[in-house]
Amino acid sequence: MEVKKMGKLKDRLSQVCGKCRKNVLARRIEGRYVNERETRLLVWECPSCNHLWRESNLATPKFKKHKIGDLNV
Repeated sequence: MEVKKMGKLKDRLSQVCGKCRKNVLARRIEGRYVNERETRLLVWECPSCNHLWRESNLATPKFKKHKIGDLNV
């Protein structure tokens, strides 16, 4: 049962890479600009071709905007 749940979760979080067009479970990189502590930046990286993109390619985005001081980060 747990394997089925993980498979569904992986399918839901998979994104199509804009460069290699593969359906991948992209690595999420979280950071901020130098000298802008209030800005949170999310970047995704394709594990196949290392292409980077800033906007989520998920069918229904699951991420909300946060400030660095927010407890829910």
